Amino acid sequence: MKKRSLSLLLALLMVLSLVMPGTAAFADTVSAETPTDASYTVLKWTNKLGTDWMNAPSVPTVADDGVIVMVGTTINKLSFENGEIVASGKMSSSPSYGYTPAVVTGDEIIAPLGKGTLEAFDAKTLESKWSFSDELAGQALSPILCADGKAYTGFWNGEAKDANFVCVDTATGKLLWSYTVKGGFYWAGAAEVGNYVVVATDDGENGTKGTSSLLVFKKTYAENEEVKPVSSVELAGCGDARSSITVDGGKVYFTTKGGYLCSASVSAESGAISDLKTVSFNAQSTSTPVVFGNYVYFGAGSGISDSGSTGSFVIADKNTLEVVNHVDMLGYPQCEMLLSTAYLNSTGYLYFYSTYNMDPGGVSLIKVKADDVSKTELTELYDAKGYEQYCIASLVADDNGNLYYKNDSGNIFCLSTRTSEDVLVSIADKGSVELSYASVTAYDRNNDGSIDIDEVMYATHEQYYEGGAAAGYASATGDYGAYITKLWGDESGNFGYFVDDKMAMGLGDKVGRGQHVYAYINANSYPNNDAYSYFETPVFDCEAYAATPVKLIAQNGYDENWSPKFEGYDKAQLKAYTADLKAEAEGFKAVSKGNGEYSISFAKAGDYCVVATAENNAIIPAVCKVRVMAANGFADVKETDYYYEATLWGSANDIVRGFSADKFAPNAPCTRAQIVTFLYRLAGSPEVSGNCKFADVTDKNYIDAIIWAAEEGVTKGTTATTFSPNATCTRAQAVTFLHRYMDTPKAAPAHSFTDVTNTGAFYYDAVMWAADNGVTLGFADGSFRPGAVCTRAEIVTFIYRAAA
Repeated sequence: MKKRSLSLLLALLMVLSLVMPGTAAFADTVSAETPTDASYTVLKWTNKLGTDWMNAPSVPTVADDGVIVMVGTTINKLSFENGEIVASGKMSSSPSYGYTPAVVTGDEIIAPLGKGTLEAFDAKTLESKWSFSDELAGQALSPILCADGKAYTGFWNGEAKDANFVCVDTATGKLLWSYTVKGGFYWAGAAEVGNYVVVATDDGENGTKGTSSLLVFKKTYAENEEVKPVSSVELAGCGDARSSITVDGGKVYFTTKGGYLCSASVSAESGAISDLKTVSFNAQSTSTPVVFGNYVYFGAGSGISDSGSTGSFVIADKNTLEVVNHVDMLGYPQCEMLLSTAYLNSTGYLYFYSTYNMDPGGVSLIKVKADDVSKTELTELYDAKGYEQYCIASLVADDNGNLYYKNDSGNIFCLSTRTSEDVLVSIADKGSVELSYASVTAYDRNNDGSIDIDEVMYATHEQYYEGGAAAGYASATGDYGAYITKLWGDESGNFGYFVDDKMAMGLGDKVGRGQHVYAYINANSYPNNDAYSYFETPVFDCEAYAATPVKLIAQNGYDENWSPKFEGYDKAQLKAYTADLKAEAEGFKAVSKGNGEYSISFAKAGDYCVVATAENNAIIPAVCKVRVMAANGFADVKETDYYYEATLWGSANDIVRGFSADKFAPNAPCTRAQIVTFLYRLAGSPEVSGNCKFADVTDKNYIDAIIWAAEEGVTKGTTATTFSPNATCTRAQAVTFLHRYMDTPKAAPAHSFTDVTNTGAFYYDAVMWAADNGVTLGFADGSFRPGAVCTRAEIVTFIYRAAA
């Protein structure tokens, strides 16, 4: 949920009267080895099944053979390995906002759906087995408890409306009994205690400080027996119960929207409630408590506002319920904490995993010292980069420790422990680029829990060098640490390597996910080694034909601390190749602008590598990775038209614009104002000052262009005081404007157009220059037709040939 408009959000809150409750079914503790370090946590896969928070997939559930997710009226099973849908089934209704997960029980999956519906599916095939709809309907927001062949859950119709808590036969979907409560059950999952079921309710009124109830039911009622709680207790002033019940040692624990942590003893023999405690923690909570040892762990915080939310991970004494510690988080954790005890024996710490209802909607890891809860450590385990959104979902884990959750981007995420690092590698061999930003998966070969340059180089040769690392790479350790003895089959020892264009100190330097390692064999011997060079922006996207600026940096000596100094380098030659380096890119252009600045452009879409080299191998070849997107064309410009490339170039560089998104009107006449505007944009639309000297130029769409053109000598006007902006531009005028823009270069009158013979004509030198430089080719009959109307297609072609 992004920071949506308050009107939409408040309207929803008024209808639901909630603070976006948490979603976990029951307190969840696992022993699997879950991710522990952000540096080695990887997004194994993601699957976008929804569009936003209202049209979202459900919170995932882990089944034996896949991840269960509901979206719309479809229930899906996703592959553990890649998140792809491997099975799906049709549901009779859709889930309520997708915040409640399905539950797996035996060979069935039971889905909580809208309109008071529960539907069971075969756990393998996802074929529907039965469907139950409650007579009072309502949103199925409360997690489902399955016990002894029965499913227990409650529904919600509104803060002060009746809704039922039901018991349904999981084999047939038959309603066994129900109980009506004013206010109903909103995210209030039940728990079993002996032969009884315990659940807490909404308070039946608006606000957060009403009186809700804790109810205990028999699991089974006789056919004609009145269904009513065997015991109950009011929760005065606590507000709505918005968490599931957690059971520990004969006691039940839960939290309320009014900001209370509650506990009570429930007899497994009689169902009697005793020793009720309610302690305020001065916040709100929709988080199902996790009880471990002597403490209760849960999330608490503020509601959602335009500025987002705030929240904490809270630790309370399980007997007194008093808060003993808290950890501030990035936002309100409205989920149930997932606890892993996998590292308790080795580290003494409990590992809690939590989401938070705030951008970026990632995952936090809170480590708590089990025997001293004052010692905590918060780590942002996953930042959801590229998928930033609010998040209400709890995390679930599979037996391998992979974590699954969703946020309001509509994506399902699988997080896994990284046993390897995916890095990028470039290698140059004496001025020849062998690899450019090649993807390499490097493994932790020395088992130190991280990846270093030596491991990256080994993996690179294993993956790309013929014969593998055994043939192409070797390293050794000396008095000053590890060093390379063979690189890309070369054993000269004249090597170097940088990480993210910074000089590395040794082969043991650590390399993280996505970092770029550049190793090279110098072409020149010490002390005249090739200077390291790099592009300031090493990876970027651009549009075909668009002039794109790049900057080349090269080493130039050392500072007083013997650290390399770098500055712009403008003596390089730039070439572009296909991503595999096997062929040069067609239509690539590069122009030096000085001080290391270059302008480059591509004629075709695709993935490319740009390589900068210099004479005598003065620099290590710099490489950058470029993805070129196809230029946006026009429906009335065909690929076979002579002006096709010129139009794409002009549009990509914002020199010419269409009459609409898909119409260029190539044969329309070009006015004098239009051509001057095109040239003004070609010049970069520089700022102008002063008034326009032409009395007939007042239109703000082109007045700056004409002021500029007059100042630069591009135009002299049709008279001293008029420009005639709307007059049709002739071919002679167009070429003259362009010639002046190019500073009136001289050209030999070697081209004899049949209709350009008067050397005194104002356009004569311009036409000769244009013909000499391929700007104009004239017509097949040998004429230039200086007085003919210049079309938009012709003028963009003239400019393209002259300037591109």
